[in-house]
Amino acid sequence: MLSFNKFLVEQETNEEGASRQIKHLTHVEDRHLQTGEKGALHAMSSLKAAAQHVANGNKDSQLTTKYDGSPAIVYGHHPENGKFFVASKSAFNKTPKINYTPEDVDKNHGHAPGLVSKLKQALQHLPKIVPEKGVYQGDILFTQEDKKKAGDGVSFNPNPSGLTYTAHGTHADNAKKAKIGLVTHLSYQGKNAASLNASHEVDHENFNKHKDVFTVDPRMDTSKVHFGAKDRAEFNKHIAAAQKIHDTHGNDMYAGTSDHHGVGGPLETFINHTVRTGVDTNHKNFRDWLENKKNTDIEKLKTEKNKEAKKKELGDELAKLDRNKKHYDNVFKLHKHLQNAKNVLINVLNQHQDFQHEHRGEAANPEGYVFHHGKETDKFVNRAEFSRRNLTGMRNI
Repeated sequence: MLSFNKFLVEQETNEEGASRQIKHLTHVEDRHLQTGEKGALHAMSSLKAAAQHVANGNKDSQLTTKYDGSPAIVYGHHPENGKFFVASKSAFNKTPKINYTPEDVDKNHGHAPGLVSKLKQALQHLPKIVPEKGVYQGDILFTQEDKKKAGDGVSFNPNPSGLTYTAHGTHADNAKKAKIGLVTHLSYQGKNAASLNASHEVDHENFNKHKDVFTVDPRMDTSKVHFGAKDRAEFNKHIAAAQKIHDTHGNDMYAGTSDHHGVGGPLETFINHTVRTGVDTNHKNFRDWLENKKNTDIEKLKTEKNKEAKKKELGDELAKLDRNKKHYDNVFKLHKHLQNAKNVLINVLNQHQDFQHEHRGEAANPEGYVFHHGKETDKFVNRAEFSRRNLTGMRNI
């Protein structure tokens, strides 16, 4: 039998038939900071496609609501032996931990009693609802001990630093009866372990119903929100402004800033810094941040010779950055317009939700949304709001 690490890899690939696990979601407005022109074109196309999706009143797996569940689990029937299993993300370890029995859970996760309890309950109850074939990935929203009465509803807080969800009406009735709550957002498709591929398409209609399992469908029903003329005009204004910057400055802008592109590169890291600190995104502030960061790293070097060499490199880098001041400022302007267009869509989508959301006792919006466009997966999150919620215990924004 092929082990999980033979068919699940850490990064999503676009190779035809390549096995992959979707682990990292990219903020749509950061795409050009990663891959320049290619990223910008994707971001504008994705945003326009998402706007059309909302306007059409669709409900499918292309657009889903993000849920702040914990722990993440992989479950289903193993494609090689047909046995039902559950696993944490350690299913993707070099030496995978797959649990078919409660004894497997104790052996693999005995060091984490809380995780043991969740996985054993998943192992007991999820076979009641899962299709006879298929592997899925989702998040546990609650187990029996996590639920609390909230007026006429039921609340649960799967991540202590995250959102509290309160169900009302039919959702509350079902949650009260359930032993476990689960949201499923990925499937793995293929005839055998070697051919499995991660997909955002989940066959929710093929899952069984059972009172012991409260299943949440993450697909966003956009027929329940109103994308009115004012919001459409605001969205179109920012998309047009982004397109103009791209058309006017594109080639020179992307070439002039390419030294700092990349996934997790300086530009993307600086954006996360500005979200946390409120610093404006412009050439000067990026230069100051980069200079301070690199000087801090230089001071950690042990020899003066190495320090002087790195200082010389930094001087050359800053000089080139200054020569391209206009291009960095335009990259940041493009980012702002993409982000503003995205926030218009988020605000529209926030008009309707299946649950009431709170964060530390205050009313809140959902964590965000996920939009699948072409072969890419984009994260639609209001980063300023998310940052305010997480000033302590900061997570990746």
